[in-house]
Amino acid sequence: MQSALGDAAVVDLSAGWEELAAVRSAGQQAGWLLQPDEFEIQSKIGMGSSGTVYQGVCRGAEVAIKKAHLRNARDAASFIQEVKVLSRLRSPHIVPFLGACLEPPDHCMLLTELQHGGTLRDWLYDSRKPQPLAKRLQVAIEIARGMQCIQESTPTTLHRDLKPTNILMGQDDHVKIADFSLARYMPAHSEPLTGETGTYFYMAPEVIRHEPYSGAADVYSFAVLLCELLTMVVPYSDKFLTPIQVAYSVADQGVQLRPTLPNNCDPALLALITMGWHDDPLKRPSFAVFAKQLDTIVHALLTSKPPSRPGSALGKFFGLE
Repeated sequence: MQSALGDAAVVDLSAGWEELAAVRSAGQQAGWLLQPDEFEIQSKIGMGSSGTVYQGVCRGAEVAIKKAHLRNARDAASFIQEVKVLSRLRSPHIVPFLGACLEPPDHCMLLTELQHGGTLRDWLYDSRKPQPLAKRLQVAIEIARGMQCIQESTPTTLHRDLKPTNILMGQDDHVKIADFSLARYMPAHSEPLTGETGTYFYMAPEVIRHEPYSGAADVYSFAVLLCELLTMVVPYSDKFLTPIQVAYSVADQGVQLRPTLPNNCDPALLALITMGWHDDPLKRPSFAVFAKQLDTIVHALLTSKPPSRPGSALGKFFGLE
Protein backbone atom coordinates (compact mmCIF):
# COMPACT_ATOMS: atom_id res chain seq x y z
CA MET A 1 0.00 0.00 0.00
CA GLN A 2 2.97 2.33 0.36
CA SER A 3 3.03 5.32 -1.98
CA ALA A 4 6.10 6.22 -4.00
CA LEU A 5 8.53 8.68 -2.39
CA GLY A 6 11.23 8.66 -5.02
CA ASP A 7 14.38 6.60 -5.28
CA ALA A 8 16.94 6.78 -2.51
CA ALA A 9 20.42 7.95 -3.40
CA VAL A 10 22.90 5.17 -3.95
CA VAL A 11 25.38 5.38 -1.05
CA ASP A 12 27.51 2.89 0.85
CA LEU A 13 25.58 2.08 4.03
CA SER A 14 27.09 -1.32 4.69
CA ALA A 15 28.95 -0.34 7.85
CA GLY A 16 25.81 1.17 9.32
CA TRP A 17 23.78 -2.03 9.17
CA GLU A 18 25.94 -4.20 11.42
CA GLU A 19 23.10 -4.68 13.90
CA LEU A 20 20.32 -4.89 11.33
CA ALA A 21 19.84 -8.67 11.51
CA ALA A 22 19.65 -8.67 15.31
CA VAL A 23 17.19 -5.77 15.44
CA ARG A 24 15.05 -7.29 12.70
CA SER A 25 14.98 -10.59 14.61
CA ALA A 26 13.97 -8.79 17.79
CA GLY A 27 11.19 -7.04 15.87
CA GLN A 28 9.87 -10.30 14.49
CA GLN A 29 9.78 -11.84 17.96
CA ALA A 30 8.10 -8.80 19.51
CA GLY A 31 5.63 -8.41 16.64
CA TRP A 32 6.56 -4.89 15.57
CA LEU A 33 8.54 -5.62 12.39
CA LEU A 34 6.57 -4.33 9.39
CA GLN A 35 6.70 -4.99 5.67
CA PRO A 36 6.36 -2.10 3.17
CA ASP A 37 2.85 -3.22 2.09
CA GLU A 38 1.49 -3.09 5.66
CA PHE A 39 1.28 0.71 5.84
CA GLU A 40 0.39 3.61 3.58
CA ILE A 41 2.19 6.95 3.50
CA GLN A 42 -0.07 9.95 2.98
CA SER A 43 0.62 13.64 3.59
CA LYS A 44 3.90 15.17 4.74
CA ILE A 45 3.92 16.56 8.29
CA GLY A 46 7.45 17.88 8.66
CA MET A 47 11.13 17.30 8.09
CA GLY A 48 14.21 17.26 10.29
CA SER A 49 17.87 16.42 9.89
CA SER A 50 17.33 12.71 10.51
CA GLY A 51 14.17 12.12 8.48
CA THR A 52 10.91 13.27 6.94
CA VAL A 53 7.69 12.64 8.85
CA TYR A 54 4.43 11.74 7.14
CA GLN A 55 0.91 11.04 8.27
CA GLY A 56 -0.19 7.59 7.28
CA VAL A 57 -2.27 4.52 8.01
CA CYS A 58 -1.14 1.17 9.37
CA ARG A 59 -3.57 -1.68 9.96
CA GLY A 60 -6.47 0.75 10.00
CA ALA A 61 -4.96 3.21 12.49
CA GLU A 62 -3.61 6.72 11.94
CA VAL A 63 0.15 6.81 12.45
CA ALA A 64 3.16 9.06 12.07
CA ILE A 65 5.75 7.58 9.70
CA LYS A 66 9.32 8.80 9.82
CA LYS A 67 11.29 7.99 6.68
CA ALA A 68 14.97 8.00 7.59
CA HIS A 69 17.43 10.18 5.70
CA LEU A 70 20.22 7.76 4.79
CA ARG A 71 23.15 9.72 3.41
CA ASN A 72 25.95 7.61 4.86
CA ALA A 73 26.76 4.71 7.17
CA ARG A 74 26.47 6.96 10.22
CA ASP A 75 22.87 7.80 9.34
CA ALA A 76 22.12 4.09 8.96
CA ALA A 77 23.62 3.30 12.37
CA SER A 78 21.68 6.17 14.00
CA PHE A 79 18.41 4.94 12.51
CA ILE A 80 18.98 1.43 13.86
CA GLN A 81 19.86 2.89 17.25
CA GLU A 82 16.69 5.01 17.27
CA VAL A 83 14.57 1.95 16.55
CA LYS A 84 16.32 -0.01 19.31
CA VAL A 85 15.85 2.76 21.88
CA LEU A 86 12.26 3.67 21.14
CA SER A 87 11.08 0.06 20.86
CA ARG A 88 12.10 -0.51 24.50
CA LEU A 89 10.59 2.60 26.08
CA ARG A 90 7.10 2.65 27.59
CA SER A 91 5.72 5.75 29.28
CA PRO A 92 2.59 7.94 29.04
CA HIS A 93 4.99 10.80 28.30
CA ILE A 94 6.99 9.21 25.48
CA VAL A 95 5.58 8.97 21.96
CA PRO A 96 4.29 5.38 21.58
CA PHE A 97 6.35 3.16 19.29
CA LEU A 98 4.19 1.10 16.90
CA GLY A 99 6.69 -0.57 14.60
CA ALA A 100 9.44 -0.21 12.04
CA CYS A 101 10.17 -1.28 8.51
CA LEU A 102 13.79 -2.34 8.12
CA GLU A 103 14.29 -2.87 4.40
CA PRO A 104 17.28 -0.72 3.39
CA PRO A 105 17.87 1.48 1.65
CA ASP A 106 14.44 2.48 0.32
CA HIS A 107 12.14 1.30 3.11
CA CYS A 108 13.56 2.38 6.45
CA MET A 109 10.57 3.71 8.37
CA LEU A 110 9.76 4.28 12.03
CA LEU A 111 6.07 4.28 12.96
CA THR A 112 4.67 5.98 16.07
CA GLU A 113 1.28 7.05 17.31
CA LEU A 114 0.09 10.20 15.53
CA GLN A 115 -0.15 13.28 17.74
CA HIS A 116 -2.49 16.04 16.61
CA GLY A 117 -1.40 18.86 18.91
CA GLY A 118 1.78 19.94 17.16
CA THR A 119 5.02 20.60 19.01
CA LEU A 120 5.54 22.14 22.43
CA ARG A 121 6.97 25.21 20.71
CA ASP A 122 3.74 25.64 18.72
CA TRP A 123 1.71 25.23 21.92
CA LEU A 124 3.83 27.57 24.02
CA TYR A 125 4.01 30.45 21.55
CA ASP A 126 0.43 30.33 20.23
CA SER A 127 -0.73 33.91 20.83
CA ARG A 128 -4.34 32.87 20.26
CA LYS A 129 -4.29 30.60 23.28
CA PRO A 130 -1.93 31.79 26.03
CA GLN A 131 -1.27 29.07 28.58
CA PRO A 132 -1.50 29.79 32.33
CA LEU A 133 1.58 29.26 34.49
CA ALA A 134 0.19 26.22 36.30
CA LYS A 135 -0.50 24.50 32.97
CA ARG A 136 3.00 25.25 31.71
CA LEU A 137 4.53 23.83 34.86
CA GLN A 138 2.30 20.76 34.62
CA VAL A 139 3.73 20.19 31.15
CA ALA A 140 7.22 20.44 32.69
CA ILE A 141 6.29 17.76 35.24
CA GLU A 142 5.22 15.38 32.47
CA ILE A 143 8.46 15.99 30.57
CA ALA A 144 10.46 15.32 33.73
CA ARG A 145 8.59 12.06 34.31
CA GLY A 146 9.14 10.98 30.73
CA MET A 147 12.84 11.75 31.00
CA GLN A 148 12.98 9.90 34.31
CA CYS A 149 11.65 6.83 32.52
CA ILE A 150 14.26 7.22 29.78
CA GLN A 151 17.17 7.51 32.21
CA GLU A 152 15.94 4.72 34.47
CA SER A 153 15.50 2.32 31.56
CA THR A 154 17.84 -0.64 31.03
CA PRO A 155 20.30 0.13 29.62
CA THR A 156 20.38 3.74 30.80
CA THR A 157 19.47 5.98 27.88
CA LEU A 158 20.34 9.58 27.04
CA HIS A 159 18.04 11.59 24.77
CA ARG A 160 20.70 14.22 23.94
CA ASP A 161 18.41 16.66 22.11
CA LEU A 162 15.68 17.72 24.52
CA LYS A 163 14.00 20.90 23.24
CA PRO A 164 10.45 22.20 22.51
CA THR A 165 10.37 20.99 18.90
CA ASN A 166 11.11 17.44 20.08
CA ILE A 167 8.14 17.43 22.47
CA LEU A 168 4.75 16.65 20.93
CA MET A 169 1.38 17.63 22.32
CA GLY A 170 -1.10 14.80 22.58
CA GLN A 171 -4.70 14.63 23.69
CA ASP A 172 -5.77 17.19 26.33
CA ASP A 173 -2.34 18.88 26.15
CA HIS A 174 -0.45 15.89 27.55
CA VAL A 175 3.12 15.78 26.30
CA LYS A 176 5.00 13.07 24.43
CA ILE A 177 8.80 13.16 24.19
CA ALA A 178 9.82 12.39 20.61
CA ASP A 179 12.75 12.25 18.17
CA PHE A 180 15.28 9.77 19.51
CA SER A 181 17.58 10.11 16.50
CA LEU A 182 20.45 11.27 18.73
CA ALA A 183 19.65 8.97 21.66
CA ARG A 184 22.41 6.72 22.92
CA TYR A 185 22.88 4.15 25.67
CA MET A 186 25.12 5.23 28.52
CA PRO A 187 28.35 3.23 28.24
CA ALA A 188 28.88 0.93 31.21
CA HIS A 189 32.42 -0.37 30.78
CA SER A 190 33.72 1.41 27.72
CA GLU A 191 34.85 4.85 26.64
CA PRO A 192 32.50 7.62 27.89
CA LEU A 193 30.39 9.76 25.60
CA THR A 194 32.31 12.89 24.67
CA GLY A 195 31.16 14.10 21.24
CA GLU A 196 29.30 17.37 20.81
CA THR A 197 25.67 16.69 19.91
CA GLY A 198 22.27 18.30 20.31
CA THR A 199 21.08 21.89 19.91
CA TYR A 200 23.34 24.70 21.15
CA PHE A 201 20.71 26.68 23.06
CA TYR A 202 19.91 23.64 25.20
CA MET A 203 23.31 21.93 25.23
CA ALA A 204 25.19 21.35 28.49
CA PRO A 205 28.61 23.03 28.81
CA GLU A 206 30.43 19.71 29.23
CA VAL A 207 28.95 18.52 25.93
CA ILE A 208 30.02 21.71 24.14
CA ARG A 209 33.53 21.30 25.59
CA HIS A 210 33.71 17.67 24.36
CA GLU A 211 34.19 16.44 27.92
CA PRO A 212 32.80 13.13 29.22
CA TYR A 213 29.11 13.51 29.99
CA SER A 214 26.23 11.56 31.48
CA GLY A 215 22.47 11.84 31.92
CA ALA A 216 23.10 15.11 33.75
CA ALA A 217 23.51 16.69 30.30
CA ASP A 218 19.84 15.95 29.64
CA VAL A 219 19.03 17.53 33.01
CA TYR A 220 20.78 20.71 31.92
CA SER A 221 18.71 20.78 28.71
CA PHE A 222 15.56 20.29 30.75
CA ALA A 223 16.46 23.21 33.05
CA VAL A 224 16.79 25.51 30.03
CA LEU A 225 13.49 24.18 28.69
CA LEU A 226 11.85 24.72 32.09
CA CYS A 227 13.08 28.31 32.09
CA GLU A 228 11.53 28.77 28.66
CA LEU A 229 8.21 27.35 29.90
CA LEU A 230 8.34 29.73 32.84
CA THR A 231 9.22 32.91 30.94
CA MET A 232 7.69 32.12 27.52
CA VAL A 233 10.86 33.59 25.98
CA VAL A 234 13.19 31.79 23.57
CA PRO A 235 16.49 31.06 25.39
CA TYR A 236 19.17 33.74 25.02
CA SER A 237 17.02 35.78 22.63
CA ASP A 238 17.86 38.93 24.61
CA LYS A 239 21.59 38.51 23.98
CA PHE A 240 21.45 38.84 20.17
CA LEU A 241 23.98 36.05 19.67
CA THR A 242 24.18 33.31 17.08
CA PRO A 243 23.76 29.74 18.36
CA ILE A 244 27.50 29.07 18.20
CA GLN A 245 28.23 32.32 20.06
CA VAL A 246 25.80 31.20 22.76
CA ALA A 247 27.60 27.85 22.92
CA TYR A 248 30.99 29.49 23.42
CA SER A 249 29.54 31.82 26.06
CA VAL A 250 27.99 28.93 27.99
CA ALA A 251 31.06 26.70 27.76
CA ASP A 252 33.82 29.26 28.33
CA GLN A 253 32.19 32.05 30.32
CA GLY A 254 29.52 30.23 32.30
CA VAL A 255 26.73 32.37 30.85
CA GLN A 256 23.27 31.42 32.16
CA LEU A 257 19.71 32.55 31.59
CA ARG A 258 18.26 35.01 34.11
CA PRO A 259 14.55 34.27 34.49
CA THR A 260 12.19 36.65 36.26
CA LEU A 261 9.62 34.89 38.41
CA PRO A 262 5.93 35.80 38.09
CA ASN A 263 4.51 37.45 41.21
CA ASN A 264 2.53 34.38 42.27
CA CYS A 265 5.35 31.89 41.79
CA ASP A 266 7.33 30.11 44.50
CA PRO A 267 10.96 31.36 44.62
CA ALA A 268 11.94 27.71 45.11
CA LEU A 269 11.32 27.31 41.38
CA LEU A 270 14.21 29.64 40.58
CA ALA A 271 16.47 27.65 42.91
CA LEU A 272 15.44 24.44 41.19
CA ILE A 273 16.16 25.81 37.70
CA THR A 274 19.49 27.26 38.81
CA MET A 275 20.63 23.92 40.20
CA GLY A 276 19.51 22.24 36.98
CA TRP A 277 22.08 24.13 34.92
CA HIS A 278 24.86 23.97 37.52
CA ASP A 279 28.25 23.78 35.80
CA ASP A 280 29.09 20.71 37.91
CA PRO A 281 26.94 17.87 36.52
CA LEU A 282 27.07 16.00 39.85
CA LYS A 283 25.22 18.87 41.55
CA ARG A 284 22.26 18.87 39.16
CA PRO A 285 19.01 17.37 40.54
CA SER A 286 17.67 14.13 39.08
CA PHE A 287 14.51 14.11 36.99
CA ALA A 288 12.75 12.41 39.92
CA VAL A 289 13.61 15.41 42.14
CA PHE A 290 12.47 17.83 39.43
CA ALA A 291 9.11 16.06 39.07
CA LYS A 292 8.52 15.90 42.83
CA GLN A 293 9.46 19.52 43.54
CA LEU A 294 7.54 20.87 40.55
CA ASP A 295 4.48 18.95 41.67
CA THR A 296 4.73 20.63 45.09
CA ILE A 297 5.11 24.06 43.47
CA VAL A 298 2.12 23.55 41.17
CA HIS A 299 -0.04 22.31 44.06
CA ALA A 300 0.83 25.43 46.06
CA LEU A 301 0.09 27.62 43.04
CA LEU A 302 -3.32 26.05 42.47
CA THR A 303 -4.29 26.20 46.15
CA SER A 304 -3.07 29.80 46.48
CA LYS A 305 -0.67 29.00 49.30
CA PRO A 306 1.89 31.72 50.05
CA PRO A 307 5.17 31.33 48.14
CA SER A 308 8.15 29.80 49.94
CA ARG A 309 10.70 32.22 51.31
CA PRO A 310 14.37 31.79 52.27
CA GLY A 311 14.41 28.91 54.70
CA SER A 312 12.28 26.68 52.47
CA ALA A 313 12.86 22.95 52.50
CA LEU A 314 14.01 23.10 48.88
CA GLY A 315 16.63 25.71 49.65
CA LYS A 316 17.97 23.61 52.48
CA PHE A 317 17.88 20.49 50.31
CA PHE A 318 20.16 22.11 47.74
CA GLY A 319 22.35 23.76 50.37
CA LEU A 320 21.47 27.25 49.18
CA GLU A 321 21.04 28.67 52.68
